[in-house]
Amino acid sequence: MNTLAVTSDGEFFGSVKQQRVRWERLVADLQSKGTRAARRKLQRASGTWKRFMTWVNHNVSKRIVEKLSEGDVLVMEDLTYIRQTAEYNKWVHKWSFRELQQFLEYKATLKGVRVVYVRPHYTSKGCNRCHSRHTSRHRGFFECHTCGYILNSDLNGARNIAQRYMRITGLGCGKLAHVLACDEVETLSRVGGGMIPSTAKSLTTLV
Repeated sequence: MNTLAVTSDGEFFGSVKQQRVRWERLVADLQSKGTRAARRKLQRASGTWKRFMTWVNHNVSKRIVEKLSEGDVLVMEDLTYIRQTAEYNKWVHKWSFRELQQFLEYKATLKGVRVVYVRPHYTSKGCNRCHSRHTSRHRGFFECHTCGYILNSDLNGARNIAQRYMRITGLGCGKLAHVLACDEVETLSRVGGGMIPSTAKSLTTLV
């Protein structure tokens, strides 16, 4: 929840959590006053935060797409129903992931980079090395209790996204192909379409 985006090759893209905390304190202070002047300031503050997040998402998406080349694939999680999951909390509700994904789609398409989405199930809980789900996360780090692998939680998730795409498309099939559900393949083919290039980079978007 402290990183806007992480790519599977290990690049991290900032955090706005502390700015969000300060902004919420300002909003709470203005709401507690309840005066007409406070309400006007509150309205201006809301617009300022939206513009700030749009600026941040624009710059993050630009930096990510600059790393890609024509013919590459940008793989992201399909987070359509994330706010309905059991792990829902206030930070998920405040997460502007869709705007960031839309900026990425737009910029990637202009550059000739194909954008696909995969199901997000267990990408944060599975080990990207041995694929075990006997794992735990603490203070931003992921630990596999099967193979002992320790890694940043967001980076582990990004690599799981990349591996899921590779397995679905057969680019990294091997013995893991049989664990894929049919709806994963359907999701990918429905969104992606066209020929499957030989390279893929993945992204996990977090705040």
